[in-house]
Amino acid sequence: MKEEPRFFNYKKENSDYGYEAIQDFMLSYLLRWGDSAYKDSNSQLYEYGRNTLYFLIHGKDKNGIFSLDRKPPEDFKVTLVKTWRQWKLIDLSVEFIVEENSTIKKYALNIENKWYTSVRDNQLQKSKNHMNAYYKGREEEILNLVIFCDHTRLTPDIISFCKGEEYRCLTLEDIYSYSDFKETGNFIFDEFWFGFSKAEEA
Repeated sequence: MKEEPRFFNYKKENSDYGYEAIQDFMLSYLLRWGDSAYKDSNSQLYEYGRNTLYFLIHGKDKNGIFSLDRKPPEDFKVTLVKTWRQWKLIDLSVEFIVEENSTIKKYALNIENKWYTSVRDNQLQKSKNHMNAYYKGREEEILNLVIFCDHTRLTPDIISFCKGEEYRCLTLEDIYSYSDFKETGNFIFDEFWFGFSKAEEA
């Protein structure tokens, strides 16, 4: 019996146009799973979402690799996650509330996703300005991130440029490695994080 067709087929279709938007959707989906309200819906996906939010807060760049040498402590709890796509032309903006070390903190993520396009100085600056203006006087700590699909597009010059714009750089591969993703039985998650690699190999 022939294997089922892959959802991601950009190699054979000879185009990766549109995959940047898919990256927006998939990161939004993953992060929303980190809300503790979903703990009993799928404990594996909940942990991956929770881990990823913790990783985005505390991860650091080490020689071009965004990493973190610890996992979330038991008392790290996410109590609310909200996401928006293309607000003020920002690829993905996220608000979430966490309880950590007996303290409640609020965060706002400004995420620029990069698949086939390059970073542009005015784009990063505009997004950061929109976030700073909107959250001025509020409690949220703003984190500016550029997330690339893989390390092939993440050069030292790009990392240096993004740092100059007060953005941290990482890749989908860094997120995957931090939690050591395994298949979950959830078609949407598994097809993106595992079926996608088969599309690359095709």
